[in-house]
Amino acid sequence: MSNYKHGIRTSRQATAISIPVTSDGCIQCVVGTAPVNLAVDPYDTVNKPFACLKKEDAVTALGYCSDFENYTLCQSIYATFNIFAVAPLILINVLDPKKHVKASVSKTYTVEEGKIVIDEEGILLDQLNIANEGGTTTYKADEDYVASFTSDGTVTVSIVKTGAAKSEKSLKASFVQLDPSAVTYEDVIGSIDMATKKKTGLELVNMVYPKYGYVPSLLLAPG
Repeated sequence: MSNYKHGIRTSRQATAISIPVTSDGCIQCVVGTAPVNLAVDPYDTVNKPFACLKKEDAVTALGYCSDFENYTLCQSIYATFNIFAVAPLILINVLDPKKHVKASVSKTYTVEEGKIVIDEEGILLDQLNIANEGGTTTYKADEDYVASFTSDGTVTVSIVKTGAAKSEKSLKASFVQLDPSAVTYEDVIGSIDMATKKKTGLELVNMVYPKYGYVPSLLLAPG
């Protein structure tokens, strides 16, 4: 005889974001800083316009966090898609992960449950190095350990059970972090290099229509 479940069943799912209303009437073009270390390609995010029709486009292209003071593009992303649900949104990031960074630091962390947690934000994963506590042995990414971002932008380093670091009780992590405070108003205003014809900052507004077919109506620089 079949068994029947009596009572109620519950499940949980993420809160859905309203589908943005697309309009060409008043398009925002926002210039500022983004947590590009969280982007798919951090080094392909600088001084180029991105046209985003939904929040996922912006998150994938430039990264996202709730630190609106340091990462000014994120507040525009939140307001545009979470609050007003409009699109498109043009974003121009001027935070350069090759230039606007803090000096490299090294810290020792205790291994707990096969991993260490680096409670720091803005870390560039490609410049993260994991070694033994004495620093004499450097371990290999994806072979001895796997580093990944958590939902709050910090980093978890999981030790591979078959890797060379499997018996370590402590690990030393060396890393480089983004420094949004190093971005100046001059980076936002931008310029044109007459030799290379390369444009930066607000000078990139002229590239939006040829590239995407949108005419920016509002030029914004939060903060």
